[in-house]
Amino acid sequence: MGSIVSRSEACQALFAAAKANDTDEVARQLAAGALANWRASGKARLTPLHWAARHGNAELVRLLLAHGAVLEAKSASELTALGCAASSGNVEVVRLLLDSGADLEARDEDEFSPFLFAAASGHPEVLRLLLERGADAKARSVGGLTALHLACRYGGVEAVRVLLDSGADFEARDDQNWTPLHEAGEYGKVESIRALLGAGADPLASDNFRRTAVDACTDDVCRDLMANPESAQRWLRRQQLVIWQASN
Repeated sequence: MGSIVSRSEACQALFAAAKANDTDEVARQLAAGALANWRASGKARLTPLHWAARHGNAELVRLLLAHGAVLEAKSASELTALGCAASSGNVEVVRLLLDSGADLEARDEDEFSPFLFAAASGHPEVLRLLLERGADAKARSVGGLTALHLACRYGGVEAVRVLLDSGADFEARDDQNWTPLHEAGEYGKVESIRALLGAGADPLASDNFRRTAVDACTDDVCRDLMANPESAQRWLRRQQLVIWQASN
């Protein structure tokens, strides 16, 4: 009975250490017989590998994998370690998990893939890496949201630019017929609006309730910008000229 209690205590200590991002303590508990895949009894059902990926701790990820951590273990919401890493934005950990064989297209309960997590969290370098590895750039979550919808709602303009440069459909419609420009307008993402308008997005595209992207705007700055898309396109051309001049 003593050895069973000892292992149980070691497992709990390992999980707590992984959650706290303490690599040395995880190593000590593994040496004491803790199981790399042990989960706490909470609702989330995360494994130590989920926590290591969430923290962006490549050393801890390697340690857990070397001790048998299950690469595709899923949380209660069907989230994998790769989804955690993509959401956290650590390129090294994302690359490590992919090189270890992680499923590039694993989906959680909301149909989020690692690519969609990276877009929603606004991580351009992770997006580039996932695209290089062959991620489905047309993936959609529950509700029909594309990566560009999510980047315009939650992420930053750099993620939006990466997606546009990779050929993302800026007129894609979700289940409510919203375009990415609707999202950027409602969430007040001025720079993303400029990028979308510069790419040719239509501010008068309407949703299921005949609301245009202009109607979705929640502030006057965004509304004025969409009311004059030509100015946004001129602004984008000036920015491109500045970048070109700086590189020549």
